[in-house]
Amino acid sequence: MKHEFTLFVQKHVGGSHTVIVVEVPLIRAHHVVLDRCRDQVSKALVRMIRKMEPSALAGMKPRRGQELRAVTVELRTVGAGGKPRRNRLPMKFSVIISPYDGDQTLVRVPKLLDPVYRSNLFSFFVRRDEDLREVTKEELQAYFHDYSMEKILDLEYAKSETLESITVSAEPKSPAAVEDEREEESFWGLEQTGEKLTTKERTKAHRCYEMDDLVEEVLETLGSEERGSVLLVGPSQVGKSAIVDEVARRVFRKECAESLHKRDIWRVSAQSIEASNVWWEGVMKNIVEEAQRKNLILYFDNITDLLEGATSFTRGSEMAKFLKPYIETGQIVVIGETTVDQFTSHLGRSGGFLEQFR
Repeated sequence: MKHEFTLFVQKHVGGSHTVIVVEVPLIRAHHVVLDRCRDQVSKALVRMIRKMEPSALAGMKPRRGQELRAVTVELRTVGAGGKPRRNRLPMKFSVIISPYDGDQTLVRVPKLLDPVYRSNLFSFFVRRDEDLREVTKEELQAYFHDYSMEKILDLEYAKSETLESITVSAEPKSPAAVEDEREEESFWGLEQTGEKLTTKERTKAHRCYEMDDLVEEVLETLGSEERGSVLLVGPSQVGKSAIVDEVARRVFRKECAESLHKRDIWRVSAQSIEASNVWWEGVMKNIVEEAQRKNLILYFDNITDLLEGATSFTRGSEMAKFLKPYIETGQIVVIGETTVDQFTSHLGRSGGFLEQFR
């Protein structure tokens, strides 16, 4: 896709050149060879376009009917101590004028950035062509009200100042990529409260050979088309967490059913959810939405905390009630872990929550 931009080209007395992209004035280049300047700004524009949304890029098209004019004004500078000098300094500036809505004309000064919106050129409006010089003088005097003579002279008119066009070829972000980024920004629950287990660093641990049959059984359940949520029940320190780590290792390395190859496993807990600065239900809702969208597997290392409430801020079983319909219908897949004693004491009063696991 081709995109056109306007270049403000200055040729200095010493023979060097400065090139400023009028529509994106923060992109500029300085070199003795003009073609090197053009090449530098062209590459910068391509990099910028590839990061932009098409809608934002549409607002950067060159204005129709724009032309460059030179205007000479007399400016009052400040001297030592910030006091205004008595004598005025004559200065010549290039301005880009272009028709605007109604009977107004937009005036942009390509050497100056807007004092507030630094990514734009300094600009103002005039109504009549004959007012251009006087209005430009007033606007520039206000702009330079605290500038010293030396600082203003740095902006002295070059040997020549011209406008030219440049066309670059680059593709902006696709609508799908834009949507994915927006969606990614909307997911924050797991980043704040969870830990991703299917990563290269996390899966460097030694393999869990002693429980290979159990690992295979968990993997088979997670990859099934029916409800794939799994509950690991056993005494403390028996190796339940090691099984989950091995499951994550095999999923990451694709040593499992193909249906699990593109899935990630995230560890999360009732304590981490309640420790966030957001009400737990909002956090949980965001986590479930991300798990559904990305087909993630959630791992709760103490599932009964969801039934008890990790702190006094959560009434017992509220978190479990929230998750139950998603697990029951297979909308999310959860790996749970608990001890035999905890499982036994909660089974009859979990409201059917523990029965959703295999």
